Amino acid sequence: WIHSEYTEGNPDRPDGLFFDVTNRDLLDIRGNQLIRSPEWKLSLGAQYVADLSDSSTLTLRGEAAWSDTIYNDIFNGEATYQDATVQPSYWVVNARAIWDIEEGKYSVQLFGENLTNEYYAVNRVAFNTPTTLVSVGGQYAAPRTFGIRVAMKLDNFE
Repeated sequence: WIHSEYTEGNPDRPDGLFFDVTNRDLLDIRGNQLIRSPEWKLSLGAQYVADLSDSSTLTLRGEAAWSDTIYNDIFNGEATYQDATVQPSYWVVNARAIWDIEEGKYSVQLFGENLTNEYYAVNRVAFNTPTTLVSVGGQYAAPRTFGIRVAMKLDNFE
């Protein structure tokens, strides 16, 4: 849990207000949540390790993470045409199975990430290029992804 808020306004203006990205609206940010600071985040994980032989193990792991609403601008999405800067709350679920061989010298991992195929932005930003248009851009997280990783630890190199 994070309680974050702007407690002061614009130090360059007596009224403490800020212009939005269009320079048309004056807004008060006092009391707004800080950028990219969701009030609540929750992570859960479970893991089971089974010995398969004297030198190999199988690890099964699942994890889920939830994030509360994320505001990507100081105006908390309240500026005109900038409500798309707000990332609504979302869940991400991942799972993996890891086979460690010869006490971890070799490993094979099957994984699935973002199993619910949640569509969410890792950041969003408002801009006005050209100046007559307000746009919101951002970077989105990877969609549902499956894969395999194979690894080998190299020891005793001199």
